[in-house]
Amino acid sequence: MRRVFVKTVPAFPDDIAKSLLSSKAYADLFQLCKDADSKLYNKTLREQFGSPTFDPLYKQLIARLRALAPIQIVTTNVDLCLEQWLGAIDVIERADLERCNECIQSNTSFVAKLHGSISAIQSVVFTTADYQDLIRDAQYMAAVKSIFTQASVIFLGYGAQDEYVLTRATRSEKGSVISPSHT
Repeated sequence: MRRVFVKTVPAFPDDIAKSLLSSKAYADLFQLCKDADSKLYNKTLREQFGSPTFDPLYKQLIARLRALAPIQIVTTNVDLCLEQWLGAIDVIERADLERCNECIQSNTSFVAKLHGSISAIQSVVFTTADYQDLIRDAQYMAAVKSIFTQASVIFLGYGAQDEYVLTRATRSEKGSVISPSHT
């Protein structure tokens, strides 16, 4: 993303972008890019997530997921890989996350996209403003909490910016927070 913006956007603050990269402040870097040129930002995201490559390990994961019934996946990934590889499966977008509860209770398969989908570029969550909007969205946070109270959740990796998900997952009924392990 940084390289595209350095080449394309006049006076793009590359020194700030490099600093954000080195400090792993990715949401801040995405915000910098989106603020500089939102159309280029969206175009770059579509290009980067539009044609993923699949290694043998990913194909093994898909094969094992297909063997499960029901398949109930909640992901922060915005690409279309899971829904394309799993075949006919209900895809629940971020705006309709409450439907997960119904699917969990009725043992219906689904893939829920917590951070939107590249097919609806305006829905994706990458920037600091995007994360702030999620955290302030009481309905969204209630839906995430409900998922964690109704189902067993297995994390297969997560990003540092997804801390709000981990915090929500580790909250007890008393409202205290258990600090998640990052190992």
